[in-house]
Amino acid sequence: MMCVFNIKYSEGLLFRKYVLSSTKPLSDVPLRVSDEGFLIRGLSPDKSVLVEVSIPSSSFAEYGVSGVNDLTLERDEVGKVLKKVGRNDVIQLGYEEGGGVVKAKLINSKSGVERSYDIRIAGLEGPVDPIQVELPVIIRVETSILQRIIKDVKLVGEELTIKYSKDAVEFTSLSEGREYRIVLERGKHLLELTSNTPGTATSTYDVDLLKAVLPVLTIFDVATIEFGPSLPLKISLSSEEGVNITSWIAPR
Repeated sequence: MMCVFNIKYSEGLLFRKYVLSSTKPLSDVPLRVSDEGFLIRGLSPDKSVLVEVSIPSSSFAEYGVSGVNDLTLERDEVGKVLKKVGRNDVIQLGYEEGGGVVKAKLINSKSGVERSYDIRIAGLEGPVDPIQVELPVIIRVETSILQRIIKDVKLVGEELTIKYSKDAVEFTSLSEGREYRIVLERGKHLLELTSNTPGTATSTYDVDLLKAVLPVLTIFDVATIEFGPSLPLKISLSSEEGVNITSWIAPR
C-alpha cells in the first residue's frame, strides 16, 4: 500500500501553537500520520526531555490517509513554515511516498489567498517509543499557577525541588542568598491530589528544562503533573477536542 496523506486543520494558528510551542526542546520532529491521528513523539538531543503531541483525526477538517506514515522532519524546517501561519489561515499538509517533502499549504480563509511551502523529510523514522513509568503522585493545577512557579523559580536558582507530603505539594529552589518556596494544598490551590506512596516523595528538576514547557502552557487552562522520588516529571495538557500534549522531564 502506498503511504500517503492529505490533511487540513481549520485553525492554523492553533495548530502552530500546538506543534511549535511543544516541540521547542527537540531538534527533530518524529511524526506519524495514520488512521488513528497525527502524532509527534521525540527526545531532546541530550535525551533529558521527551515530548508527545497527539491530535485525533476527528480534529481535522479533512483527513485523508493511506497506511501508517512515519517521517522525521527537522524542527527548524517545520518552524520556518509554521511561523508564517497567520490569524485566518487554514493549514494543509500533504505527503506522497518517495516525494522527499511534506507539502504545506496555507490558505487564508477570508481572502482565499494560498501560499505553498516544502518541508524536507530528514528520514523515515517515526515517533520514539513512549515512556511507561508509573508515577505515584498526581496533581491537577491551573496552568497559570504552574507558569508563575516556573517564572519565579528561574529568577532564583537552577533547580526546582518538588515534595509531596500528606495533603500538599511544596515547590522550592535555593541558591546563594536566595530562596523560593510555595506550598499548594489539596482543595485550596490544587484541583486534585492523589498519591499511592506512603510518607513523602521528593524529586529535583533542571529549571532550564522546565522553562521549555512555558510556551505550550499558555494554550491550556489545566495541567496534570505526575512525579515520584527521583523519577521523571510528567506534565500533561488536554483540550476538549482530544488534543493531548505531554512533556517528560528527567530528574537531576
